[in-house]
Amino acid sequence: MNISAEEIVGLGYPVEILDAMSWAFRAVASGAAEIPSRQYVSLEASGGNGLVMPAYIRASPDGVFPDIYAVKLFNDIPGNRAAGQARFQGVTILFDIQSGLPLATFDAASLTALRTGVSTALATHRLARPEATVLGLVGAGPQGLSTLRALAVLRPISEVRVMDRHVDAVAAVGLPVVSCSSVAEVADGAEMIVMATNSEAPLLSLDMVGAETHVSEIGSYRPSMRELSPDLVRASAIWVDNLASLETSGDLIDIKPDVRLFGDLMSSEGVSGRTLYKSIGSAAQDALAAWTCYRLLGGA
Repeated sequence: MNISAEEIVGLGYPVEILDAMSWAFRAVASGAAEIPSRQYVSLEASGGNGLVMPAYIRASPDGVFPDIYAVKLFNDIPGNRAAGQARFQGVTILFDIQSGLPLATFDAASLTALRTGVSTALATHRLARPEATVLGLVGAGPQGLSTLRALAVLRPISEVRVMDRHVDAVAAVGLPVVSCSSVAEVADGAEMIVMATNSEAPLLSLDMVGAETHVSEIGSYRPSMRELSPDLVRASAIWVDNLASLETSGDLIDIKPDVRLFGDLMSSEGVSGRTLYKSIGSAAQDALAAWTCYRLLGGA
């Protein structure tokens, strides 16, 4: 069974995907997810990178999710954009655990955008103040837009502040948009901020962010990448989807701040103050997204 990008996008953001990403967070925090370190291969001829990300997820205590095994093969090719192609290419393979045979293959870029958007929206919804409705979005590519769409399922969004060049893409989501000329203007008045860029220099600094503002950062997944200033990182209470972010995220690798797994927060009391959710992606999310899409699209 081959599941295309169009089929994945057509699912939207159903409760089954929300539940799957919730279990992904809790599985990582509880030790129910076995996730070997992701493997990187330098693709020198293209200036890109190849990634291999396997994950085995044990069954959830409530029986909703069985044991699941999947592997993502993902390529990051920066030059693709100039050629009119998506930067990220690859496949995710869902396996039958008993036989070892592949059950389905998925367009990895679309599946990654879905799981990143839903997981980031869950974290944003949980860590932002309950009354927060104004979102600042820096980076309106597939993952940024997916986060916006998923967050709109979870809470009202009264305004999206976004850079000028991304206004049309955000307006197509159907939410009120404010066009901004700088990151500082995007952050001004935003109660929640999503950073989704490939920047190698900090874009958002402490002086731009209010004392009760939440920031979700889904860029900076390699040591060379930066989206946040060091003073903002140090001034924030930080939750991550993956403890490997301390070794791979440029925004955390030099500072080594105290971080907590977001899955540990999901059943605890609320939080306050300046909060940061840092995501580098989790193979547990890929595996659970694959299994859930497979079931929703008619897999046995």
